[in-house]
Amino acid sequence: MDKYFLEIDRQYVKTGLISHIDLDIFANGVLLSKTMGKIFKPATIEGRFEQLEELLRRFRATPEAMKLMDSTTHAVMRGSIDVEQTDILMKFLGDRLKYGLILDDFSNVMLLNHFIKENNHRDAAKTGIFMMLQEEFQVPIATEMSLYATYNYIMDQNSKDLPWNPISEEVAAEPEEEVKIRVEEVENPDFDDHFDLVKKEHLLGKSLAYTAKAQKLGDSVIQKSLSLLGMRYKYKCIELE
Repeated sequence: MDKYFLEIDRQYVKTGLISHIDLDIFANGVLLSKTMGKIFKPATIEGRFEQLEELLRRFRATPEAMKLMDSTTHAVMRGSIDVEQTDILMKFLGDRLKYGLILDDFSNVMLLNHFIKENNHRDAAKTGIFMMLQEEFQVPIATEMSLYATYNYIMDQNSKDLPWNPISEEVAAEPEEEVKIRVEEVENPDFDDHFDLVKKEHLLGKSLAYTAKAQKLGDSVIQKSLSLLGMRYKYKCIELE
């Protein structure tokens, strides 16, 4: 796989393109060893995922990005779960513009099931947020698991003590000399209250309220209570008890 990465890298340097087939093969074989077994050394696993991140980032910036296969996203998700690299997986999923990975219905259910069973309320809630942003409420079990995960994270104080983004993006060093760039002034920029949300509280609150509304519970007390809980968490009207 290391040689395969170098071959894809040479192709990219030569043509400026990465084949969606090559990316899919690498994603599906990211954990393969020379003996066709699975790699197990932490340093080797970390190196492979760094290679995968580089390929995803480069591929996203090419015209081939529109050909990304569903199996590629699924392979990245399954490989991350197999070797407990879910922190970097959530980094990929959290930046759709940079990496281009969007979960399908099956992947949503599988990922939510994994995180809920592991009592990982933070990443389960993040998965629910991704579903909310894409408005993916067609699968009832996925919607209910998302609602359950988001509610658990909001109400679990221990989960909130964990860093929301364990792997933070590296910040480029400030240039020694001041560089001035002329930019166009934007008057009254639009705020869509959806994809423009970046704060954790806003995302969690809207996810809980929006997912509760999508549940087919009718005009029930449970739905109203969850919607109210989500909205007051989003706007921090009062402290939750």
